[in-house]
Amino acid sequence: TVTADPSDKIRGARSFNGARCVAIFDGATFDVADKATKKRSQRHLSDLNSRLGRFVATNPGKALEDFDTADIQQWLDRLKNLDGTPASAVSRRNFATVLGGFFEHYRRRGVLPENPCADLEREKPGTEDIEFWTPKEAEALLRAVPENTLPAFVLSLFCGLRTAEAA
Repeated sequence: TVTADPSDKIRGARSFNGARCVAIFDGATFDVADKATKKRSQRHLSDLNSRLGRFVATNPGKALEDFDTADIQQWLDRLKNLDGTPASAVSRRNFATVLGGFFEHYRRRGVLPENPCADLEREKPGTEDIEFWTPKEAEALLRAVPENTLPAFVLSLFCGLRTAEAA
């Protein structure tokens, strides 16, 4: 959810007996609102909302300064897809990138002394999950699909489009 005036969130970040604390939900809301004011694409904003929303939902009531590298690494290591299967290395990396940018935003503004994502393990995505179609399999598929969907299947097979991109 994007707030109307993101500057209110950063002003509210410096409070409570001089301690700098930001509720993580307010921080996530502010970060997405800040990106919206910088004319980021709707797809980018949706991705931020989704990824930060999942992180916030699993850490209710926790303040930004309560996180350390171990907490975030453990969260990433346990990350699951929405269907409950373990998240791929690429997904974990994408979440780490978004979280790193989120925490870096507050480090630069003096709310946090350091970015807890700076020392996360950077895993390289593997290719063991990728299976390639043989020419015979591709031919059989193209012969079996209805004619009105044939262009989408051809593009997906030969151009590497994802299902959502071809639809």
